[in-house]
Amino acid sequence: MIDVAALTNAVFARLEGDIAGNAVRALLGDGAASVLTADRLSEHEFARDLLPAVPLIAMRREPITRRDRIEVGTVYTLYCYDDPAIGYGRLEALIQPIAGAFASGIADGANLVEVEVQAGRQDRDSKLGLLLQIVEVVISAV
Repeated sequence: MIDVAALTNAVFARLEGDIAGNAVRALLGDGAASVLTADRLSEHEFARDLLPAVPLIAMRREPITRRDRIEVGTVYTLYCYDDPAIGYGRLEALIQPIAGAFASGIADGANLVEVEVQAGRQDRDSKLGLLLQIVEVVISAV
């Protein structure tokens, strides 16, 4: 069984402060301060000037996948935002470093789990007035 709390903390820490996430933070507007939860981002959606500098990443855990009543994995959606005047270039440049940050896998506290990073859709967030690149971190129990 996956320890969801430990796994979520490990994924967030990998991006926010772990040495494996250095290349990601180097591309963000305010480094580690530009990594936040999607809930924290929602608090600021109408006060864009209170957000960290872009590019920034907001993370949300999606529902747990179960097979035969056994937890087998989950997806963490990374909402990567940047200024429309810049275009998608800096957002697309984040995908490889994010994949590299998880290349060695991750532990949920007890088990080693496999990680796959996938680039998702690009869009414009009308509430924030920012460009959006979705990146999914797909985690499966081994």
